[in-house]
Amino acid sequence: MLIRHGHYNDKARQDVDAFLTAQGRQQARIMSQRVADMDWKPDRVIVSDMTRAKETHAILMQKLPDGTPTETIPQLREGRPCQPVPPSRSGIYRKAVVERDGSRIDEAFDFIFHRATPTQAPAPRLLFAPQGRVCI
Repeated sequence: MLIRHGHYNDKARQDVDAFLTAQGRQQARIMSQRVADMDWKPDRVIVSDMTRAKETHAILMQKLPDGTPTETIPQLREGRPCQPVPPSRSGIYRKAVVERDGSRIDEAFDFIFHRATPTQAPAPRLLFAPQGRVCI
């Protein structure tokens, strides 16, 4: 299951100031209740270390069973993993930035997702909370 963080202060220049808005906290509470109402619970939660993801995660964990393991993966931080189509004229998609971010994000996805072999035992149930522009 993939979950994105709630609405956040998108005017912030630094991550510490990109906290959830009141609307984002409400979105996270609604999403958390929906997860809690499902017939299954995740075996673990993977989250980015960005402020808005950590806040969404904290709200979610109030609805999950105590002791649900969480893994924080800094490589999931927001980034620019590829050139947009059509190309951007903003200058924020410089080749060096895209190569650096793309490599970091690919590493995180390779760690989280893999192609199972036909004989592999059933996979654990995973709750994954990625960042914007990192969602697939």
